[in-house]
Amino acid sequence: MDANTNVQVVAPQTTSSARRWFLLFLFCIAQFLEVFNSSAIFIALPAASSALHMTAQEGAWLIASYQLTFASFLLVSGRFSDVYNPKYVFLAGLACFGLFSLGSGFSNNAIGLLVVRAFTGLAASIHGSADVDGPVVLGLILGAILVQFATWRWVFWIGGVVGLPVSVLCLFVIPNRVGGEHRQKPKNIDLVGFGFVTSALLLLIFGVTSGSSLGWNTPDFIAPFVISIPPDLPTLHIFFISDFVSFRPPRIWFYPNFSIITLVSLTPFFWFANIFYTFSTTWQVEFHWNALISAVHFLPLGILITLVIPFASRLPDRFSTKWIVLVGDALLIGASALLACSHIPRDYWRLTFPAFIIGTIGGTLVFSSTNITIFRVTPPEMAGTVGAVYNAGLQLSTAMGIPIITAIQVGVNAGRTDDTFKGRAAGFWYVLALVAVQALAVVVFYQDRGAEEKGVRQEKKGEGEEVVGGSGQNDDKSSPAASETV
Repeated sequence: MDANTNVQVVAPQTTSSARRWFLLFLFCIAQFLEVFNSSAIFIALPAASSALHMTAQEGAWLIASYQLTFASFLLVSGRFSDVYNPKYVFLAGLACFGLFSLGSGFSNNAIGLLVVRAFTGLAASIHGSADVDGPVVLGLILGAILVQFATWRWVFWIGGVVGLPVSVLCLFVIPNRVGGEHRQKPKNIDLVGFGFVTSALLLLIFGVTSGSSLGWNTPDFIAPFVISIPPDLPTLHIFFISDFVSFRPPRIWFYPNFSIITLVSLTPFFWFANIFYTFSTTWQVEFHWNALISAVHFLPLGILITLVIPFASRLPDRFSTKWIVLVGDALLIGASALLACSHIPRDYWRLTFPAFIIGTIGGTLVFSSTNITIFRVTPPEMAGTVGAVYNAGLQLSTAMGIPIITAIQVGVNAGRTDDTFKGRAAGFWYVLALVAVQALAVVVFYQDRGAEEKGVRQEKKGEGEEVVGGSGQNDDKSSPAASETV
């Protein structure tokens, strides 16, 4: 399911089979720690919010701050692995992830926790990648067990308790880079620019969430919104028109269907994140279900995703991605409508459960088809770049989507203390409208399969042996041929 891998290490031919399997085991643990850290927070959010007296907006920020820094630095973290020894880049990311996770667990105020979570997302971007699979629900279950039988702080501590020992083991088990190939000076890595962009996005989202509850004419909205505009405008120019970083040529956005597929791919992550966020809070705070019972009610999503993905991944070979996406969008629209009507506990089996089934199938169809097709519409030598952009977009959809949903819910529920159903319903109607607009965009802008293949062939013919966006030599660091694999 992962479209991008940040850590790639040369394994000499003399490496024993046992060592290879142990390496795989350690990498799987490191990957699962990131999945657990980003999913278990949903089920731990009510307990953490209550303990630290967090508002709804601050609760949304607890999720968004992590996802936003993760998405913003995901592209540049891959570049670090090209410039420096990927072994030590991975170790640094995992060790910092463990330390910041411990710091999150020991935080005793909301602001401190939000800041440390943002740094945790930055560290996670170096060794992790986006996922929408059964492990996400498994993370919810494990997180609920910790919340139910220990404390919500263990949801954070586990990243340090497990991550730090794993990083020490990796120091001795991961082979060193052979011969120092592909080393180069760290030019064209604009860390200041990335930090500037991330800060601007944080201010923009903070302004939107603050305005919904405190008023759109208050300084809490106006100040961060106005400050964020100057950095955001050149950011859009850099991202869509000129070079983003040295390894991402702007022409990537002009391959047939690449832009529309990237847009479509954001929907499933946003839909699932909204489900976890909204119902984790509703079930525990309003229905008074405990954390474990709430997490178990998400189990059908994880089981169904695991069953549907192998089937859905074969569909692009037989059908047009356009029609697969439209079918998936139709299912997501139907599921969102059912969820908007789910009000009381007994509605779970009557409305929520069927919506989970329908929406999970639809979201998996969209995710799997776009995940595969986005690599088919671009040249193979750009796979690393495409994967980085794709994964960053997935995380960004959650980082921006959750605060927007929170702003809608808080705005609609303003003055209501006994029932927040209308706010939840408004959030799901917003999601429904968003998916409908996306489906319309697919109908209008998606080109047929012949156009995709023609676009790639023309690019290959025009470049010859030259790597797209490269210097004329096949030295693109995002190329599979130039990457180092375990």
